[in-house]
Amino acid sequence: MAYPMNADFIAPQAGGFEPQRQNHFDVEFQNISTDMSFAISTFTLPGISNDPITIPFRNEERKVAGPARVDEASLSIRDYVDAQVHNAFMSWRRLVFDPTTGIVGRAANYKRQGSLFVFGPDGEIERSWTLVGCWPSNDPPLSFDSGSGEQLLLDVTIQVDKVVPSAENYITA
Repeated sequence: MAYPMNADFIAPQAGGFEPQRQNHFDVEFQNISTDMSFAISTFTLPGISNDPITIPFRNEERKVAGPARVDEASLSIRDYVDAQVHNAFMSWRRLVFDPTTGIVGRAANYKRQGSLFVFGPDGEIERSWTLVGCWPSNDPPLSFDSGSGEQLLLDVTIQVDKVVPSAENYITA
């Protein structure tokens, strides 16, 4: 299909090629004591990869897909004092590891299901993913600067067992 040599096909009045904006998203985790979705600044959806398994045969090799590996997600959360965002996050984190007792919790108690929603400019959900087995694997490092008025951000690594795109948003062969 040939396209014109200009930008007339990008976001035209008749529709087509509407750009997806990076700031039209929401991330939610089930059973967290406060709604952190309003505090999320950035989120990186984990990638999924398969390392190859090499099968040698005589003078050649063939490669097939090995087990799927889900990367970690990164999450940056704006800290709001009155919404107790830091406390809510740390309550979840303490289910994973409690530094007072040195106890690592049970996965059944700290793993949560998450969802990522990506919206069009009209607020309609364009794409979504289910994030299975999510848990925070670090206490966020905190950096303070007496000369700054910037909002405090909690940078967190979230481990994810499985990333499942919603079927209605993707066509699979």
